[in-house]
Amino acid sequence: MESSNFKNKTIVADGGNSEGGAGAKYQGAKHPNEKVVATDSAMIPYAAWQKFARPRFDNMISFNSTNDLLTWLQDPFIKDMPGKRVNINDGVPRLDTLIDSHVGYKRKLNRKDNTYDTVPLIKIKSVKDTEIKNGKKVKKTINITLDMDGRIPINVWTGDSIARSGRGTLIKLNLENLDALSKLITGETSGMLAECVIFLNESFNISENENKNFADRKKQLSEGFKDKINLFQLEEMERTLISKINSLEEVADETIESISAVKHLLPDFALDALKERINELFKGIKSFIEKVYDSIDNEILEIFKNIDHDFRDGVSEEMMKHLKVVKQNIDQIKNQNDIYGRQIADIRSIMKQQDATILDGNFQINCSGENMVQGLVIPSNYLGRKMKILKDHIDDGIKKIADYVQGIYDEYASKIVDVIKYLINTIPKIRKNLRHAIEMLNVKKKEFLSLIPNVTCNYIKTKLEELDNTLGKWEPFLNDLKAVSPILDNHLDDIVKNMKPLIVQMIFEPSHYDDMFILNTQAHARLDQMAQQFEVVCNGLNENEGQAIQTMDQSASLIRSNLIQVKEQLEKLAVY
Repeated sequence: MESSNFKNKTIVADGGNSEGGAGAKYQGAKHPNEKVVATDSAMIPYAAWQKFARPRFDNMISFNSTNDLLTWLQDPFIKDMPGKRVNINDGVPRLDTLIDSHVGYKRKLNRKDNTYDTVPLIKIKSVKDTEIKNGKKVKKTINITLDMDGRIPINVWTGDSIARSGRGTLIKLNLENLDALSKLITGETSGMLAECVIFLNESFNISENENKNFADRKKQLSEGFKDKINLFQLEEMERTLISKINSLEEVADETIESISAVKHLLPDFALDALKERINELFKGIKSFIEKVYDSIDNEILEIFKNIDHDFRDGVSEEMMKHLKVVKQNIDQIKNQNDIYGRQIADIRSIMKQQDATILDGNFQINCSGENMVQGLVIPSNYLGRKMKILKDHIDDGIKKIADYVQGIYDEYASKIVDVIKYLINTIPKIRKNLRHAIEMLNVKKKEFLSLIPNVTCNYIKTKLEELDNTLGKWEPFLNDLKAVSPILDNHLDDIVKNMKPLIVQMIFEPSHYDDMFILNTQAHARLDQMAQQFEVVCNGLNENEGQAIQTMDQSASLIRSNLIQVKEQLEKLAVY
């Protein structure tokens, strides 16, 4: 470009994003008369701007996206230039959107006409709604786009940002101002409300879908607990135990019968006491397994039960109830805004017919009353804990499962463990006595042969050896039995620790909650922006004379009040 093209030209404003924003702010520091707007600006080192330092750079405004992690990471390390800094609810706090959220846009170059097309930052597949594409029924896609400029609240009367112009003062309602108001209401505001309706409808769909899946989630959590305590392996070992008990009792009975004639010469093997304790072990394991099957479903129901309300599915059901209210309120505000647009059109039509000398906003223009904005939004008594409800429910669920595990350990598992320890300690002593008896039969054979035939003596030795071998197989089995379940091995903390991720997932599926969070924050950002812009509208119309203008003011005030209330309702769901 030729330098002559810039002759007698003066730069009055500058702007940019990221490094471009830093360059614009540097120029603003050098030239105090230039207005500078920077978005997600990189910070300029203090050494670069200290020579231009002033108490405050009032000619600059920096807009920072609340979800631009790259910009926020600068703050602890670099001193920013003193000036106005405004946070804008824009972007998505995810690593895969890091760069785009910093830039503030996601666009694709259209090389045919050298223009840019907006590209969705994230595509969320609806869990319920469908649409027809290429003749096929597919899940509806909700596109989340980036438009940082579009998220900056604008003063309808000046066209400048509210951050620069302030929140507005009383204006004279001429045709020019009325056209600007009509454009805001029927264009930008109507579009943002339509987006909010889409976002909140899908957010409600997600919570409704989670609530419908309650039975499956309850079953998964119940089965998950059984898996964490290895209940199915314990059942398998119970069946093995039955077989081993039958085998042991048969060998023990045959051994006792074989030594009856020489019993007084042999050590006491205490086999009756052994059989009694082994049967006690079987009964204990059987009772433990039955207790878990009989009680775990009710315990899981208690974990899901809502802390504050009479809901069986604590988190998702309360979210669903709250979102149903918010969804109805957004639909109501959208309808009120449409009515307000028609109301403005009516008044504009009347004003156009008046003499130009009275278009100063003071003329007593009467409103027909046909398009009137009415009705407050519905309050919600749900989510008093906001999204802390998730942590509270998870903590409460973990405590309940911990208490349950401790309870069944104290009542059943600890007694099983005591019997196992007794058997592990006793069986080696019995085996020692059996081997001692076999040795006695060899050493004092003549003494035994005086009482029993040689063949009987050999039979006794065989039975004693068989019993010794049978008991020898019990020792590793008992150690395996003690270790098969963490609840028998007294690793109760491990059970609770391993259950926590499952409780989190079953109380509310994380990937769906991520989608809800994105949808809710996008709607919340638009509600916050609209509430600020309606405040400027109200400040401009407030105390103007004339019934029609006062009607417009009252309509704007009601819509603003409703926007603020719904924004606060949505805020409960828009914060992790």
